[in-house]
Amino acid sequence: MEVGLSLFVYSQADHKLRLASRKRRQRFLTNCEGPLKNRPFVGVFQLFRGLDILLLHQNGQAVHRQLLNLRPAQLQVISLLDPQA
Repeated sequence: MEVGLSLFVYSQADHKLRLASRKRRQRFLTNCEGPLKNRPFVGVFQLFRGLDILLLHQNGQAVHRQLLNLRPAQLQVISLLDPQA
């Protein structure tokens, strides 16, 4: 069941990203150094390796959250998946 759900989510994300990139006529490279149309979505997952989240806690509550090491290619993927981001 979990594998089926994971594959469904994977295929939906892949489809949405490819559609959005075609619609906006944008191309970007994955870590595989090839355009998205020729690369599997796993290349997009690899693109997000190395991100860190900095959480500052005070009195047991998170008071600040910041994403570190965000690169332009990652921002492009985020904007394609969620135009409101």
